Parts: sequence; structure tokens; C-alpha cells
Amino acid sequence: MINRENIDELISRFLSGEASPEEAMMLEDWKLEAPENLAHYEQSEKTITLLGHGAAPAEIDTAKAWQKVKPLLDREKVKPLYPKNTFTRIAAALIILMGIGAGLVLLFNTDPKGVSYMADKQAKEIQLPDGSEATVFAHSSLTADNGFGKTNRLMHLNGNASFSVVHDEAMPFVIDAGNVFIKDIGTRFTVRSSLDTDTVYVHVDEGIVLLFDSLGSALEIKATEHALYIRSKKQIVKNETTVALPNTQLSFSNKPLGDVIATLNATYNTAIILQNASLKNCTITTRFEHEDLDTIISIITETLGLSYEKTATGYIIKGNTCHS
Repeated sequence: MINRENIDELISRFLSGEASPEEAMMLEDWKLEAPENLAHYEQSEKTITLLGHGAAPAEIDTAKAWQKVKPLLDREKVKPLYPKNTFTRIAAALIILMGIGAGLVLLFNTDPKGVSYMADKQAKEIQLPDGSEATVFAHSSLTADNGFGKTNRLMHLNGNASFSVVHDEAMPFVIDAGNVFIKDIGTRFTVRSSLDTDTVYVHVDEGIVLLFDSLGSALEIKATEHALYIRSKKQIVKNETTVALPNTQLSFSNKPLGDVIATLNATYNTAIILQNASLKNCTITTRFEHEDLDTIISIITETLGLSYEKTATGYIIKGNTCHS
């Protein structure tokens, strides 16, 4: 049971790589219980960094701490964020004494994120500083961490984007889709994610990626494979179905949903209908390569904020308005 007396020591042990997997999960649950818990953790993280290394807050890499207590998340051996010594007990005591003072808030009032790439109604192709390429689809944003290409290669995604990554074992390329992470192991891949929907979809065109979360769930996804992360269940679901139909490489750029459905009906010989005829004017920009129809319908409805029902002859797409 986490209480006020032991939380600071637990935070220090976690950041120094000494927490057990069970303790790490307890800490994550505690952070999610209340906004003030998360604020206390973030301030403690900054304080420990100052006391231990004098590093700037932007250099903190909590993903490495998770990898320390969850070795299955990384193929290589991960060094602890801080050395194992009496520093953890000293830091915990100092955190308790110092608290979250106004002076520290002012001292560490910095934005850890760097350049943002946003796409409005049209997809945007971008060249990243490390030589990697990304396509940010409509109504999506991609933000680089401060120091991207120099001290890290962490990107924050809200929405849909595809990537062609220049592999670098010393500095892995990682996508943060809201506490769900996709790590490149030399690849081209697509991520579809939105913080107001329940799923994160990952499809790998070439190479391998590692899909994982902060609670220790992890799955390797290889070329032509795809998987879903269900936020509400904190569960990774791998789609084992392999569909390799000819001529199923479909690309839609700001296309009305009515036209998209007509194309899908003709390509897959199915019957997809709209319960609300006004939805036919919703527009979507996306791309599918050899995907099964269940996955395509799921992605379209998630992207537009709609729902669907599977029938004996096809699908009914439901909703009053769409995120278009």
C-alpha cells in the first residue's frame, strides 16, 4: 500500500532503477489516481535529477527506468538511470524536507518538447533531423522531444502518422502515443492513435517494431503484421489474420466517407452502409496495404469518432457527427 510516508522513497528507488516490477506498477497506479499525485511525481523527478547529476529536466528518460524494471521491453541491456548507492535514501529524505516549493516550480518551469508538426485537412510529409521521414495524416500532430536527434529520438503522436526510420541502435526511435510506446528496430511502420479514442493501431511494412506500455505489456510486430493496443483494457491484441488480396493497396487523401465506402464495397465485395446519410460527407486521409476489412472499418470509425456493427452481409457505420 502506497502512502505519504513511503511514496518519496519509492519514487527515488524507481528513478534510480532499483524498484521491482511490482513496485513500478504500484507507482504507476498511484500516479493515475489523482492529478496532484502526478504533479508530485514530476516535481520529485526534477528534484532528484538536480541533486544527483545537475541535469536539465528535459534529459530525464523515464522510459529507461521502465525498461530497467521490465527487461523484456528492450533487447539490449539497459543501464540504470542512476547508480545504486545511498543516494536514493538521501534523495528521498531531501524531497520530503524540500517539498514542492514555489522556487523549484519557477526553476524547472521549462517545456520538455521541441518542434511540432501539425496537419490540418491535408497530410503533411516531413523530414526529421535524424534523416528519418514521416507522413502526418490529416487532423494529427507529431511533436519531437527537446534535443531530438542529439540526446534522444522521442516523438509524441496524437493522431495518425507513418514513418520510415533511419535505424540507430545507440539512440532508438520511439513514438509516444499517450503512455503507449512504439520502438523502432529498423523499419517502416504506421501508427494510428488519438487520445480521445480507445485504441492505438500499429502496422509494420518493413522490419520490426516493439509495442509496449508503461505497465510492462510488450509485443514484437514484424513486417506485414499489425496489432491493436486497447487503452481501457491496457491490453495488446495481435491480429493473426493474414490477408494478401491483390490490388488492396488503398490510399485516400481528404476523401468523402461515401466515396471511401464505395471503393471498399467494390474491392472487398461487401455491403457497408451508413446509418446516417449525412456521414457520407465526412472526409478522411489514410492508407491501407493488404489489410483485412475488419481492421479497415475499425480504423475508419475510430478516426472519425464513429461506431459500427457487423452484419451478415457487411457493416453498418453509426453516428450523428464525425471528427472530420
